[in-house]
Amino acid sequence: MKQSSLIKQVIIKRLSQLSLALLLVILLGVLLWHSNQQSKEMRQQQQQAIASTLKQQLALAATMGLKLNEQQQLQWLAQTLTESPLINGIWIHQANGTLMAESLENGIGDESKSVILAAEIRQDELLGYLRLSLDKDEFVQPIIAIQDEQLKWQRWSLGLAVLIGFLLARALSQKRANYLLRDLVKRYTKAQYQEAKEEKEQQAQQKKAETK
Repeated sequence: MKQSSLIKQVIIKRLSQLSLALLLVILLGVLLWHSNQQSKEMRQQQQQAIASTLKQQLALAATMGLKLNEQQQLQWLAQTLTESPLINGIWIHQANGTLMAESLENGIGDESKSVILAAEIRQDELLGYLRLSLDKDEFVQPIIAIQDEQLKWQRWSLGLAVLIGFLLARALSQKRANYLLRDLVKRYTKAQYQEAKEEKEQQAQQKKAETK
């Protein structure tokens, strides 16, 4: 009966260890999902920051041309900017909406593959507007590549943590099982010895009683 009880204890502890391992896997999965969400949010923030910087720089470049009403200078600026693979198109308008310069040398193509940015051009007052069409792949891909590399290392780290945890749990489980087995044998031997001792004492008492 005692032996059966100890075996049940070993089984229960094994199941507890398995449950703990499953819980660890679930927690790591949640951590990975949360990491992915953070990566997406960070990507959006980086895109917004880059877009804001780009708009400010290009608007500053167009400020003097708009202030002096130099259409030729603005057109040269627009054409020069569209030589970059990042920029598909650029439009520069006066404050009243008059188009001063535009360049579509790379073509707009599929609008779903473009990022449209707009910014006011100011210097003490509103001088005009700037509108840009950016190639989405050129704009987003470098950011995605960097974050994918970071995410890959995070996955490797999590995978390594799972493997180490599994091996450690297995080693501890085997060690614990061996300890419990030795303890079981020890208890069983002690119980057998105690029963044999009690039996001898009873026999001795019976002989003593018969002698009297």
